[in-house]
Order: sequence, then structure tokens, then C-alpha cells
Amino acid sequence: MIRDAIADDVPAMVALIEKERLRLETWQPQFWRKADDSAEKSSGWFSYLASNADIITLVSEDGGAVNGFLIAMLQDAPPVYNPGGKTCLIDDFVVSDDGLWETSGLALFETARATAKTKGATQYVVVCPNELAAKKNMLSKAGATIASTWWTNAL
Repeated sequence: MIRDAIADDVPAMVALIEKERLRLETWQPQFWRKADDSAEKSSGWFSYLASNADIITLVSEDGGAVNGFLIAMLQDAPPVYNPGGKTCLIDDFVVSDDGLWETSGLALFETARATAKTKGATQYVVVCPNELAAKKNMLSKAGATIASTWWTNAL
């Protein structure tokens, strides 16, 4: 089941993102380095986002337990591009197990896209770590294409 996130969902959302941050850090330890107080900061930020009607904050639940979430913000594209409307930026988007990308992840994604379209978005941009093959596969099957990749290393 996909629904709007509420304040009571925030602890589960934070637990999911903290688990994901630990994994991200193994893939790229500099860029994805987890802050010591990331859970505390996320809790306040997610609470704010869940209470803001301008932000799309969704959870997936199964049997009463949150097994994924997605946060999307509508914003203007850089002034040198004209996609014809707002861009729906999907950054924090995780599921509790990679096997859920084809079900819960896809349902979250489809709900966010439909909601963003009703709010005037004409395109979406999804952050996806290169190593997260299951998420990349779901996005590709859903019709998304790669527009850019980021390269990084320590200085």
C-alpha cells in the first residue's frame, strides 16, 4: 500500500535511510560518508517534509510496517534549460530490501510521478547510485533514461 507519509512514519523512514547510508558509504566512502548525527538530522528534516503539502512524501507499507519511502520536490530547472514546466526531483528513495524495487519501489515511483504531474511537473529526475542495479533496472523498466552521471574522488 502506498500512502502519504505522516509524522508517525518518520522513525521507520530514518531507520531505512540510515541502513542505506551505511551501504552507500561502502560504495563511495568520500562522497557518501555518513555524518555521525545523520539520524537526528534526518528525523527533523523528514518530519518537516512530511508536514509540507508542497513536498511529495510517500511510504510503502506491508502488513502495517513501512518497507520503503520516497521524497520528491518540485523545482525549476536551471535557467538555461526549458523542460516546459517544473522538475520533480526524487532524491531520498529507498526500500528495505533490493527485492522490493520491482514492487514497492515501482509503486512508490508511479505514485510520485502521477502526483508530480498533477502539480505541474513535466519531468522527473531520480538520484540512483551506480552500484544499485535493482533500482536502476526498475527505473529503466519504468521508462526512465540516464541523463547524467557524476564522477568523484578525494582531493
